[in-house]
Amino acid sequence: MDKTGFSNSELSEAQRTLESMLHKCLKSQAKLSESTWQWERMRDTIKANKTALALVIDTEGSTSFDREILDQANYELFLALQRIEKAQAGLAEGTSQWTLATRRQKALRLAMALIAKKLAGTLDPGPFYHGTKADLNTGDILEIGYSSNYGLREIAAHIYFSATMDAAIWGAELAKGTGKERIYIVKPTGSFEDDPDLTDARYPGNPTRSYRSKMPLKVAGNVTDWKGHDTDELKAMLDHLEKIESTRSECHLPKR
Repeated sequence: MDKTGFSNSELSEAQRTLESMLHKCLKSQAKLSESTWQWERMRDTIKANKTALALVIDTEGSTSFDREILDQANYELFLALQRIEKAQAGLAEGTSQWTLATRRQKALRLAMALIAKKLAGTLDPGPFYHGTKADLNTGDILEIGYSSNYGLREIAAHIYFSATMDAAIWGAELAKGTGKERIYIVKPTGSFEDDPDLTDARYPGNPTRSYRSKMPLKVAGNVTDWKGHDTDELKAMLDHLEKIESTRSECHLPKR
């Protein structure tokens, strides 16, 4: 084991897999029209793969990485990992495609673990978002002690928020009530910590940048330009939460 916590063979295998994935992404991007959403999506994936490769190669940990670059790469790797998991679910175990998917998942998880080590002890600068069906105004204060917007609606011991829009969108869509789904820009007024329901649960670190605090949040504005998840994806999430709601006392955000 070196400073990364992984063996040379693990790092070498991850490097080969990530290089193969990057080569495939570059070939795919070359077939797309520049500035289309597909091209931009592939651009972000390529940037994340390059960051992952740089981390795997830098076994001494001597290279400095900007926090924003690591956060963006971590989230893109998380999305890629989810896509591969979903695709693998339809493959026969032991086939070459299933084995390839397993190898790619392992490489992505290793890269995400390296990012988590780099981010350990650093404070997320935000901006932060809170999804809900409550009608709030700029300057309003969100505090603990009220019924939660989620799950069994027990008295909330924490206020939950995220630095990624996707997590905030889930928060708005899954909140109890019949009001309009809303996303607000919020500012923590005190210390906060990783949401334990999402940190190191299925994926290394906190790729969705989801947090909780016992201190109030102040509403600093609202986000109006956002698009929710499609009907099938939302239904699948609601079905998933319904199954676990009987055993979990509080479902603040979905495990992604």
